[in-house]
Amino acid sequence: MRLSPQASLEVIDSFGLTAEQRDGWNNVPLEHDVPSSDCVREDRLVWIADSADWEEQYPHLMHYPGSDKLKTLINAPLYLTGSPIGVLGIMCGIEHKATSEEIAFVDIVAGLVSLHISKAQSRKLELEERSAYLTKRQVTILEMISRQMTNMQIARELGYSESTIRHETMRIYELLQASGRRDAVGIARKLSLIK
Repeated sequence: MRLSPQASLEVIDSFGLTAEQRDGWNNVPLEHDVPSSDCVREDRLVWIADSADWEEQYPHLMHYPGSDKLKTLINAPLYLTGSPIGVLGIMCGIEHKATSEEIAFVDIVAGLVSLHISKAQSRKLELEERSAYLTKRQVTILEMISRQMTNMQIARELGYSESTIRHETMRIYELLQASGRRDAVGIARKLSLIK
């Protein structure tokens, strides 16, 4: 789950949840008394196993689909540049009390997920910065590549030599860190450089 600008947690991805459960957990306000909100608000791993005081400790929990079948709920905070940005959540239908080794393991997994998010964010920013160096001509060439035009066809249409187009194409790959035409077009679309 990621922290939204509206101070709620939104599901990014899930495994094993029904569509109803996913939709029900998709917008969890931070003010709700549920383990995932505690995880972000208190900046701590929350591991709860079936206990008699769930309803008292987490009154909003019973309003979420499938929560009546939960026996264990594990939530670990995810970080980007030291600030909480979301929660790695695990829901289990069996009761499982935590050991110190398991708590450490979940904490390490959440740290690795946070690291992956950080690297992906960094790469995206780096690509956005690099894409700013594309010339208008290079963006035009990218658009033409996306229409599956060859270098020769692009050269003819733009009035340049094929060698100039080849050189520009290689520069585009370098700036976008692309492995080829298809990769360059995919990256350019993700960055909204082309349609």
